[in-house]
Amino acid sequence: MENKEIILKPETKCHVELSIEDSGFDAVFKGYSSLCGEVAMVFDCDGKLRFVPITQIVYIDQTEAPCSEDQPKKIDIYYR
Repeated sequence: MENKEIILKPETKCHVELSIEDSGFDAVFKGYSSLCGEVAMVFDCDGKLRFVPITQIVYIDQTEAPCSEDQPKKIDIYYR
């Protein structure tokens, strides 16, 4: 079996479930950032950016993949 790297690409529509009781949301993944010294994932929730520390995420369901035509061949994601 081949080892294939699975990457969550920007513009992927997904459902994010958080460790807080019954807390989840649907959003579009935008990238990664730094939040108070922790790595955070950035999601677009109806026009508002939501920064979620990765330690608070229980799981992410991909609901729709990004269009491959709109994506560049190489994606570099940076955070500070």
